[in-house]
Parts: sequence; C-alpha cells; structure tokens
Amino acid sequence: MHGLSPRGGSAGPVTRGLAACLVSGALLVGLAPATGAATPLDATPAANVNSVHATITKVTTSAGFAPVGAVVVGPVAPDETLPIEADDGIGPKRGYWLTGGMLAPSSPAALAIPRVAATQVSTRSDATGGNGISGTEMRYASPDGERWNYSIEPPDMGLCVGNGYVVQAVNGAVQISDTQGHALTGVTPANYFIGWPSEYPDGPGVGDPRCQYDAATHRFFMTWYINGGMSVLFGTLLAVSNSSNPLGSWTVYEVPDGGGGLDTPFQMLDGCQVACFPDYPQLGMDANAVWLTTNEFDFGQDPPPYAGVVVWGISKHDLVHGDASVGAWVWGLGYSGDTYVSEPIAFTVQPANNPAGAYDRSSDGTQYLLSTRDMSGTIDNQLDVWAVTNTSAIASGHGTPRLRHLQLTSQTYACDCLAGAPAGGATQKAGDYPLGQGGYPAGGIEPGQALARLSTNDDRMHQVTYADGMLWGAASTVMRVTGSSSPTTGIAWWTIDVGTRNGSLSAHINGQGYIGARNTYLWFPAVTVSGGRGYVAMTLSGPGYYPSVAYATFGPRTGASTVRIAGSGVAPADGFSAYDPNTRDGTERWGDYSAAATDERGRVWFSAEYVSKDSRVPDRALLLNWGTYIGSIRP
Repeated sequence: MHGLSPRGGSAGPVTRGLAACLVSGALLVGLAPATGAATPLDATPAANVNSVHATITKVTTSAGFAPVGAVVVGPVAPDETLPIEADDGIGPKRGYWLTGGMLAPSSPAALAIPRVAATQVSTRSDATGGNGISGTEMRYASPDGERWNYSIEPPDMGLCVGNGYVVQAVNGAVQISDTQGHALTGVTPANYFIGWPSEYPDGPGVGDPRCQYDAATHRFFMTWYINGGMSVLFGTLLAVSNSSNPLGSWTVYEVPDGGGGLDTPFQMLDGCQVACFPDYPQLGMDANAVWLTTNEFDFGQDPPPYAGVVVWGISKHDLVHGDASVGAWVWGLGYSGDTYVSEPIAFTVQPANNPAGAYDRSSDGTQYLLSTRDMSGTIDNQLDVWAVTNTSAIASGHGTPRLRHLQLTSQTYACDCLAGAPAGGATQKAGDYPLGQGGYPAGGIEPGQALARLSTNDDRMHQVTYADGMLWGAASTVMRVTGSSSPTTGIAWWTIDVGTRNGSLSAHINGQGYIGARNTYLWFPAVTVSGGRGYVAMTLSGPGYYPSVAYATFGPRTGASTVRIAGSGVAPADGFSAYDPNTRDGTERWGDYSAAATDERGRVWFSAEYVSKDSRVPDRALLLNWGTYIGSIRP
C-alpha cells in the first residue's frame, strides 16, 4: 500500500486500491453464530499451504536521525516539471484480482448495503495533540542539504509509543517526539534512517510503514516493504531498537519475499515464479515472536498477478539480542496459476498487536490474526480468524508451530471501489485548492480542475488488537445512514471471543456494529484497546467538513459512542493524485491507513491523515498539502 509519486510511476510497483462496482441494496444483516471446525492448515498438502522453518539476516545498523530543525521548502525540482504519469497501470482504482486475470471468488448472494442509524458527530474532544509529519516535511526532509525524497501520496501511517517516546513513520520519513509533543529528532528521510542511499533519483525505495512498541522487551519495532533493495530486489525491512530508547541505534533485518526465485531459497507460493513483491506488510506481536504478513504479487509476469499471503513468525528473542541470523517460521497461503488452490481464502491477514504485552500464553503461546473475506471488491459477510499455536517453538527452535483457522458469518460490509460505486469516494467542504484551480501545466495538470473526492476504496480489516481475550477490529464500509441524501462510507466494527485449547481454535463474535454519520464520510479505521474499551481512529470528511481526524469508542456491551473530531482540517485536500491526467477521475489517494496504540499506562494514541496548517512549515510543497495528526486520550 504505497503511495504515488510524480516521477513517472508509483513509489513502488503495486498499489492496494480495490476495484469493482457495488450493487446497492437495503438489507441489514445481523449477528450470526460461528460455524465450522478449526482446520490445521499446515497439515494440508504443500500445493495448498506451505510451512517451513527459515532464518532472516541482519543487514545494517541504522544511521540515526536528522537533527531538530525547520524544514525549508526548496525550488521546484526538474522531475516535478515533467508530466505526471499513471502508476504502472496498477492504480488506486484497479483491484489486485484484475492485475493478472485470476479467478476471484464471488461474493455471497442476496447481501445488500447496510442501513445504519446516524451517529452524532461532535467537535468536543477529550483528545490532546497536534501536527505530525506533513507531506511538505517528508518531501523536503534532508539531514545533509541534499534531496532525498519524491513527492508521495498518500502518507500511510506507522505509530508506536512507549517509555515516554512517540515514534511516527510515514511513506518516506520518520520522526521521534516525547509524549508532550516536543520533537526529539527532525523529520528524517526513511532511507537515511535505514542507512541506505537516497531514494531520489533512483535509489532503493521503502514504504507502507508500521511500528509497534513491545512492553515485554522494551523495544521498538518498525517495518517497510523493500522495492529495489541493496541486497534483495523485493522484501520487507524489520528494524529493532537496540534499547528502550529509540533515539539510539537500531538493528535492521531483511525479510525476503515468499516467492522463491531471485531472493528466497524456498518457494512459499506457487504463483511466484521469479520474484514476488510483498505489498502492505503488517506487524503484530505475541510473547515469543514478531509477526509479519504480506500480500505477494508475482513480478515475473506483466501485469503482476496476486499470488497469495505470506505469514512470518520471527523469533523475538533473537531480534532483541541482535543476532546476525534470526530463526523464523513461514507459511504461504496462495494461488497456483490463475486458480486459488488454498482454502480458506486469504488476503490482507492482519496479525494482532497486544497493548502492554497482554499475550495469550495458552497452547504454548498463541498469536491471532483476522481478515475480511471480500475478494471481489463488492460486498460480503464473512470473517476469517486465524491462530498460530505453539509459538514457543519459534523462540526455542524446537517443535512445530501450527496455523489454525475458523470462518465466521458476521454483519455485512461493502467496498466503495470504483467511480460509479454507491459512495464514489468521500466529498469535502468547499474552499480554495490552488493546485487544482490554478493548474500546473508543466506537470500535466490543466487549470480549472474540480474539487477532489477522496479515495475510500477499501473494506479490508485494518489494524487488529488482541485484549481481554478478544480480537478487536474494524473496516471501512459503504452504508446508507438515516437522514443522508446518498450512500456514504462509515465504519464496521467487531469484537470476537477467541481461545485455544490443546491446539484447537475457538472463535465467536460477541459484538458488532456500525459507526456512520449523516452526510459525512468516516473511513480507514485503526483500533486499539484500553480499560476494556475499544478506540477507533479514522478520517472524517463531507460537505460540512474539510478532511479531519476523528475517533470513537466501542465495545461488545455498549456499542459505539459519539464520533469526536480531534484534529480539524483547515482546507480541502489538493494533491497531485487527484488531477492525474491519465485517469481524470478526480479522486485523490488518501490514507492509505491510520494507526493507533496504547502505551504502558493505558493512554491511547492515534494518528491519521488530514489537511492542516503548520506554522513550522509556512509554505506547502508544490504537489502536496496532506498533513498528519497525532492525538492521545487518557481514558
């Protein structure tokens, strides 16, 4: 889920935008009991699900951070005067199932967009916070006076908090602050932090950042995908702080893709014949392992077809001790040719994070994962719950961890995926938008562009948390809100009782519901938990609001609260991706996701994209005006 850049393509080779039109309807599907038995997936034939013991290797030690200081907006660069090109034909409105002609399972019949009672929206907030990294700061961040980054949309969001530090990562940059909001480093180019050459003009690229603080080991963990790396073509970078102080050194590991061929000595996915690009890496944690999942695309073919999901369980003990070679287990859930041969269906399998180290230690250590099942970008009412038991085997190197699965029937959720779909992207409050109004002919943007809509094109499960014996998750969904003039996008949320006994998985939905506001769009949720209550951060926009950052609370017994705006937008979104001369659909890439975390004291933190005015950077970048907000709540 990387961003676009105007350098003649994307900042990476695959986007996570979903596609396909959604048929409107009017039925609200309620709670249904879980059915089916747990399936020991790693016992199935290798053609369906492969598992193997593996290692990852240390590649570098981080170079550190830029000093605190103002970012200076420089002159227009030569590449920013070139016509903007579409992102390699795999753009934000093209689904992964369209990239290689693979067969997508059909959505359940007779489902319809949910009808939802309106949730109140309030500008009164219990949150405190302020601006995080902005697009302008990312673009012009430089520790040495040289150029490091391209203009990139959207930011994507990594956030982790612990030991009094707040670490934020976006596409292209990272920064550390204290919990009072004081910057402890400057905005640092991601490649500089890693110890690599600059991405500009043709260096290695990283993106889709995620970050977690592990209270048990007092370490920070951060991940990015690798595109054209220093020693592998594609893969995932995993950085681990060498102490509880993230301002110190970090050890950086390289996790290969799961496709075999160029970069991997083992082939986890039959669909990868040369090398797979690991898109949208997700990060989770249990007592024994760090968990990574990726969606893999086969770059041995053009266009690259989706090949499946790779799940990594990596020894936390080895990582924390900075071992040169770290033990791991790997699972591949994928396609063979153009036919899906693995059951259950797998795409964007989210590993749970665990606030304050609240791990499930049953069955010799258990890690849970959760995913929605809309493989056609339309509508669905199924969830997939996953569990890896005996995770202690990953830490000890003895024994075999087991991957289990249950499919659950739930409330309906639906994707707003193509122009012409019911919601058609989020609207925003009218105001000045100088790039679209004035144009930029040297970049292929003609004057007089319409006010952009914002992409809401995703109904996959976003950040998932395990707490109080439950999985807490949420996804964006199209909905018809009472009193709204047309369909909008809102939030579907779930709480799921989970457990294992003698290695078997049990799961049951004990709470679910929707958060929708009248004539207002809510999307890209991130979930964390504190004090037995779920907190969901999101972007909010609509005819009465500039793109803003909001939050709500929810729980299995009390439902959802009022939506409260924590960071109010000050202008319309006005980035170059809305005016791409090759697509002309007027939709700006947004998100692609938000982030939320709970620190050791139970304080809730969250970060999402909005449009801000930042006194630290009085001038905007030519092609970007996105900002990010970091907020916190004391429950």
